[in-house]
Amino acid sequence: MRLKSSSASLIRKSQRINRMVIENRIFFVTGFPRSGTTALARLLNASRSMVCIIEGNVINRFRGVLSRRQVLNEPYEDLCADLYTTVYKNFFKTARYHQNTQLIVSPPTLTSFVEAFRQDLKQVSDTESLLARLCHRYFRMLGKMTDFRTVGEKVPDYIDFPHILYKIFPTCRILFIQRDPRAVVHSILNFIRNTFHLFAVPNAFAMAFSWLIRNKTMDHFISNHPGLTLKIAQERLKSDPKDIAERTSEFLGVSLDAQMTNFAKHMMQTSTVKNWQSEMADEDIMAVEGVISQYAEYSSLYPCHADPLCNPYAQKAASLTPLSTCSIEKISHIINNAVPLFRDRKDKQIMGLTLLQFGDYAHRQVDFDRAYLLYSKSEKYNFSQPQFWFKWGELCFDMKLLSDAKKHYTKALSLMSGNNYYKFLSAKSLYQLGRIERLEGRNRSAVDFFYQSLNVFPSFYLPKQMLKIIS
Repeated sequence: MRLKSSSASLIRKSQRINRMVIENRIFFVTGFPRSGTTALARLLNASRSMVCIIEGNVINRFRGVLSRRQVLNEPYEDLCADLYTTVYKNFFKTARYHQNTQLIVSPPTLTSFVEAFRQDLKQVSDTESLLARLCHRYFRMLGKMTDFRTVGEKVPDYIDFPHILYKIFPTCRILFIQRDPRAVVHSILNFIRNTFHLFAVPNAFAMAFSWLIRNKTMDHFISNHPGLTLKIAQERLKSDPKDIAERTSEFLGVSLDAQMTNFAKHMMQTSTVKNWQSEMADEDIMAVEGVISQYAEYSSLYPCHADPLCNPYAQKAASLTPLSTCSIEKISHIINNAVPLFRDRKDKQIMGLTLLQFGDYAHRQVDFDRAYLLYSKSEKYNFSQPQFWFKWGELCFDMKLLSDAKKHYTKALSLMSGNNYYKFLSAKSLYQLGRIERLEGRNRSAVDFFYQSLNVFPSFYLPKQMLKIIS
């Protein structure tokens, strides 16, 4: 008995040591969208000492899966299908992003990973413990699949919750890239002219607030956890990628090799970044500067072209800035005081899109009551915005307000009808309606919605998985 006990203890100790080794190899690349995270990840991937999955977003997806288990009590098969899709997408669909290797996992390995999750669902009730197990297992699998000493993920969304990354992986390293908000907003507004993305809205003032909220979150984390994060200026990555290659390699504890150095030289020769100073509309510049002028640390880092006292957006921004830190009880009062500053129809649309950013951020922080209040306050300003109705539907779904979620998804669909720009959002709305039907026991109706989703967007993998389960 003593020998068996000793062996079990040794195994547990070995598992802890293995976990520590894996943690020491883990890093994350994050930053606000259109800030240069992809360029940085590709630079890292040029090295033969590390690999960075681009847009894996596994921790965010894992959180979503486990939240559904906790709140919605979804069938285990549905949760496992979502997990399978997430991992499959990362290992099979993102392999092209790495210059040196193909990240291909065998079907038995993937099946084994999902089966371990299925067993955890049955045996572990605590959601935080489940999330930690899932994330450790994922990165351990990634490490075993490759010969790399250092493995990581590039996900802009992680800017919303660096504290969760730290809680799961206390010894991880975070590479945070920050870019001039005017350049970011200019890039976003150009990007979404022809390509829909759920994070973005076509308004400079609203997107500037989104940048501000999230960068403040990251900067606050850095000040509270010194040494965990390397902050990189996108402008420096563009002008001197070799310097960034040297700094990131040293920070991550890997050697700077010839492949990474050569790729840095290639980046300098092929860099093509839009110039906001010559291309951005004056009104959009004023809108962004009106927002960043509310915080001295950002207005000094990114000096405004115009005097804030003469900027018509500065007073509007000052009226809404308290929403980022106020208690939920003060939200209505702050919005009511701001309303007179947003007079005409255009102003009211700006206000609605800005409140949407605050609501979306609260939702991502799992502050559901705050998010719901912000969405309800902005409804009358966002009535014709399909993106708003979809996001409110997502919040209601997460809160298990299924009848409200159904109503909001349906409203979003009515506003997107026949518009190819919103093709994928239409497919997601139909998929979500199918999930609601399944949760309420109407499988036949759920199947209809899943097929409709695939008709709109044939490559959408999740409804395919759900149809396999139901059939």
